[in-house]
Amino acid sequence: MLIDDRPEAPAPESPVALVRRNAKAIAIGMVALGVLLGSGASALALAWPSSGVAEAIATVLPLSGVHAARSEAALERAQFAAADRETREELAIAPVHAEAWLRLARIDAQRSGTLTPAGVDALSKSYLVEPYDLDPAMIRLTFVLDRLSFLPPALRGDVTSELNGLASLRAFRPRLQALGPRIADEEGRAAIAQALAGVDASPPQA
Repeated sequence: MLIDDRPEAPAPESPVALVRRNAKAIAIGMVALGVLLGSGASALALAWPSSGVAEAIATVLPLSGVHAARSEAALERAQFAAADRETREELAIAPVHAEAWLRLARIDAQRSGTLTPAGVDALSKSYLVEPYDLDPAMIRLTFVLDRLSFLPPALRGDVTSELNGLASLRAFRPRLQALGPRIADEEGRAAIAQALAGVDASPPQA
């Protein structure tokens, strides 16, 4: 009679246990991926919404993209305290994320109904770390132009510089032209018109 004396195969680990056991290797790989993909890391954190893997990753390595995704979700639900907390966690990891500083200003504006000094400060830091936002959606530009008449002179100067820079780019001129009618602030609309009119007659940059 043959006796099978081979050791019994161990039970397969759960995804969360596997993440925790390999925390160091995952941390190195995720940091590298985050550098390559930037804010796209948030998609990775949401890849398994019901398996607990995202939560495990956030526990062993609090990626800035995880906090960004959570903050945006909280802001959509008007959960301002949670959105603020997650954004500050993101900035603790990546203090040069202009979109995170902008999100603090957006949270401030939605929570208070206006832009308080704290929101203005966050917006100024957004421009400090990224003077020109080349995001085709122009989220920051839309936000600031809708409030241009209420911004302090220094911040208005930052907006003007950004507008003039984007107006010189061929790809952004149609977007700026389309944005104008959507801006409620009269000074914001005028700033767009002035930036477009001030573009030099020489061929625009690619």
